[in-house]
Amino acid sequence: MQYKLIKFGPEGYPLFYYCEMTYPPVTNEEGEAITVNPDIPADAHAVTDQQWQDAQSMKLWLSPDGEITVPPEPEPIEMPDPVVILPAVTLWERTSKKEAADIEAAMETQDARSRNIFRTATTFRSDHELWPLLEQMATELFGEARAAELLAA
Repeated sequence: MQYKLIKFGPEGYPLFYYCEMTYPPVTNEEGEAITVNPDIPADAHAVTDQQWQDAQSMKLWLSPDGEITVPPEPEPIEMPDPVVILPAVTLWERTSKKEAADIEAAMETQDARSRNIFRTATTFRSDHELWPLLEQMATELFGEARAAELLAA
């Protein structure tokens, strides 16, 4: 008597494997197998040799409706954009004297809070509320390509 059974976990993936080698069948007085081992849980599912092999490499899944099939594709993971952290000194080192003066003049048009945050910052971070303002000003003053160079990590 040969058999292969698998008990699936709550997520549908194989948890426990039962076969005639690890759970020998019950035999009669003549030594003939008469039934599967009673220690095998009743909710274990009989599977084919191919399904047994597929289960070994997590290619087998018990769907919520009870069908033994291939597992669903995992949900794609969206990675957030990396945070750019630009030391303030680096920004100023990248600018020419004229660009620095243009930035100063543009900052004078901003409210006191924004000016003070900008002037006292030791770093500029792309996840900060004023980063879009910095990008917008750099783009308006110097164009998209130069703004990207100035604000690159």
